[in-house]
Amino acid sequence: MNQNETKNLRKAQTNTEERRALAQIFGLKSILAAAPNESPSKTELLKLDFHAMNYGFCVENSYSNEKVSTLLAILDHVFQRMLEKQLKPEIGLKLLKDHLSDHSIQRPPHKIMIFTDDEVEKIIKFSLTTFLRHFSLYEFAFKPRVELVLRSDPVFNNKFNAELGSLDSMQVVEPDEAQRMKSFLGVPADNTRDDIREQDDGSIDQIQASQA
Repeated sequence: MNQNETKNLRKAQTNTEERRALAQIFGLKSILAAAPNESPSKTELLKLDFHAMNYGFCVENSYSNEKVSTLLAILDHVFQRMLEKQLKPEIGLKLLKDHLSDHSIQRPPHKIMIFTDDEVEKIIKFSLTTFLRHFSLYEFAFKPRVELVLRSDPVFNNKFNAELGSLDSMQVVEPDEAQRMKSFLGVPADNTRDDIREQDDGSIDQIQASQA
């Protein structure tokens, strides 16, 4: 976040103006481009709620523009990194502490002190009770899902006087695949039938021998 973006956010007078300014800062395009009768992306709405919650924390603690822009940028980076890399909340907490430590010590040019130790402790406590605690819900909402719909169509139409389908539309199945399908449907395998035939033949021979 640059200074102009932070100033525009500070100028917002209503909650709606604040949310729109945050949507512009973090590039939530579906929210900015949505018509009055259209619903924006649900995932972007969740992101906007996340940023609005963090900004509310900054306002509550009377943070300066510098602290607001730094904290919102840090929390956004940690949040995005956790989603992209599927990090556990414990790893996300460590990442947050590392970034805050870089901004709580004055060692230019790599470390610039912006937050006091008390503020760092308060930020960590806030993060633990908000998005880190409920990160599994965020992860579920942002994870892409694939829905599989199975449909079973009868091979033959069993209606009275129904027209039989053409055999040309059927496909030849490999013997191994046919055996697996028979096993799934509970149909006796071919070798089982051969055993039955052999048993039947043997019994017929015994009957003929007894009759001779």
